[in-house]
Amino acid sequence: MENEDSPSPQAAWSQLGKVLASKHFARSPRLSRFLKFTVEQFLAGQADSLKEYLIGVEVFGRPESFDPRTDAIVRVQAVALRSRLAAYYENEGARDPVGIEYPKGSYVPVIRERTPGPQPAAAETQPDSIAVLPFVNMSSDPENEYFSDGLTEELISALSNVHGLRVVARTSVFRYKGKPADVRQIGAELNARMVLEGSVRKAGERLRVTAQLVNARDGYETWSRTYRVDMKDLFAVQQEIAGAIAGTLETRERGSAGRGTDNMEAYHSYLRGRFHLNKWTEEDFRKSAGFFENAIRLDPGMSAAHAGLADALFVLACYGKVDPREVMPRVRAAAQRALELGGSLPEACVSLGAVRAIYDWDWEGAEREFLRAIEFDPGFATAYQWYAVLCLIPQGRFAEAESAARRARELDPLSPPINTSLGLVYFVQGRHDEAIAYFDKALEIDSHFYLAHWWKGIIYLSRSMLPRAIAALRKAGAVPGGDFRDFARFTYREGLIGKRDKARQVLAMLQDLSRRQYVSPVILAAVHLVLGEHGAAFERLDEACQQHDSWLVWLRVDRRFDLLRTDPRFGALLARIGLGERH
Repeated sequence: MENEDSPSPQAAWSQLGKVLASKHFARSPRLSRFLKFTVEQFLAGQADSLKEYLIGVEVFGRPESFDPRTDAIVRVQAVALRSRLAAYYENEGARDPVGIEYPKGSYVPVIRERTPGPQPAAAETQPDSIAVLPFVNMSSDPENEYFSDGLTEELISALSNVHGLRVVARTSVFRYKGKPADVRQIGAELNARMVLEGSVRKAGERLRVTAQLVNARDGYETWSRTYRVDMKDLFAVQQEIAGAIAGTLETRERGSAGRGTDNMEAYHSYLRGRFHLNKWTEEDFRKSAGFFENAIRLDPGMSAAHAGLADALFVLACYGKVDPREVMPRVRAAAQRALELGGSLPEACVSLGAVRAIYDWDWEGAEREFLRAIEFDPGFATAYQWYAVLCLIPQGRFAEAESAARRARELDPLSPPINTSLGLVYFVQGRHDEAIAYFDKALEIDSHFYLAHWWKGIIYLSRSMLPRAIAALRKAGAVPGGDFRDFARFTYREGLIGKRDKARQVLAMLQDLSRRQYVSPVILAAVHLVLGEHGAAFERLDEACQQHDSWLVWLRVDRRFDLLRTDPRFGALLARIGLGERH
C-alpha cells in the first residue's frame, strides 16, 4: 500500500468489514471467503503468495492435488467477485471513501481511496448508452419483416462491440415496435442517452437502408445516412453504421464477434430462425431450429447459426415434451461448434452453461460458462437471467440469484421473462409480495405473458385466495377454457387445490400420452404425490434421473414436493443431481 492514494491499513480493514457486512456479500459465503482471504493476505504483506493454487486450497477447500489447469473454480469465482464488488460500489457502497477491486487476471486486490465528491446529476453520471429501435419494414411484402427485425438485432450486436457503450437489450427496444413514441420519452424509459432509428426497403437484391441517431435528451438528430446497396454489401453497411456511431462518441470498436457469413441465402435463413425464435411458442421454436439447420447446411462455418440452433433446441427441451437424451447432446454439440468457429459468442456460452446445469448436473462447469458469457459481453442480459434461474436458484444460492436477476433487469428493464425471473427468485424464498410486484411489472409490459399469470396464481393458491388464483391460472392457460397444452401448469393447480378425482383423470391422460410422446416424469411424479402415492412418485423421479429430465434440477425448490423432503430417498435424489448438503 505504497501509492499516494492508498488508505491507511485501519481504513482498509474497516472497508473490508463494511463490504462483508453488506447485503451483496452477507449471504454469499464463498465470495466473502475469497474477498476476506485475499485482502487479509495483501494487508499482511503476502501479496506475492496470492496465486490460483493457494486460493483454491485455502478458500475453496480443494485438496493438495488441486490442478488449476483442469479445475477453474478460482478463475470462475474471481469473475463473480469482480462483478459483485462492482454491484456493491454502484449501490450500497456508492459513497464509500475506500475502494477494493481486482484487476482482470490478478488475484491481488487493489485498495485505494475514492473521492466521490458531491452527488452529480443523474444525466451526467450515465455512461454512453443507446437504444436501437426496431427498423421499420418499408418493403411491399410483409414477409420481409423478418429482415427488418434481423437488421435491428445485427446492429444491436455490432454496437455491443463498441467500447464503453451500453446497448439496451433487444427485448426492451422491441416493445416499441409499431408504436409511435417520442424519442425523449423512450430515452427516459430505457435510460438511454441516444436512440438509433431507421427503416429498410428490400426489393429483390437491392436495399435502401436509412438510419438516424437522435439525442434522447433534446430530440435533435446528431447523425443520419441513407444507403442504397446490393444485398451482398449489407454486412459492410452494418459495420459502417456502428463505426459512425463510435466516431460520434469519439470512442473505439472492439473486434467482431465472428457472427457473419458470405452466403446470403444462409444469412436469410439465419434471420428467419431468429425471427421465429423470438416469438416464444413451441411451434415457432421448431420452425426456428429448422431455419438454423438450413443455414448450417448452406454455410457450415456460420458460428451464429450454430449458436441459434443451440438456443432453439434448448428451449424445446425445457418444454418437457422432448426427450432430453435426444436433444441436449445436440445443444452441446451446436454450442461447442459455435465457440470453435466464433471464439466468443456469449449466446453459445449460455447454451453450453444451460446443458452443463440441467442435463449434466455439472454445477461448477455451468457457472464457468455463464460467467464466461458475461465476461465476453457484460451487457448480455440473458446471460445474467439464465445464470440466476438455471444455475443459482437450483443450488439454493438465492442472494446471488437475486443479484444476477437484478442485473439482467437493469440491462433489459422491459423484458417480461426477466421481470418474471426476478419475481421467481423472490417466490422460491417465500417473499411473495415482492414476487407479485415483479410478476405485475411483467404483465404491465405484456398482459398476455403466461408465466407471470401462472406464478401469481400459484401464490394466490398458497394463500387460499381461490377466486384470484383461478382467474390468474385461467389467463395462464392452466385451467379448462384456456390452453391445455402445458400439463405441468395444470397438474400444479390440481395439486394445490386438492382435486384428487381430477388429478387421477389427468394422470390417466398423461400416461396414455406418454406412450406416443415424451412426457416429463417430474410431471407424473407431481400427480402421484397429489394422490398420496409417494412410492410411485419416487419411481417417477428415479426415471427422471435416468433420463436427465430437464425439470429435475428445480427439485430442491419446487414446493410441490414438500411432502417428500423428510424422506431419505429425497435427499438421495438431490445428491444424485449434485444438489446435496454440500451446496
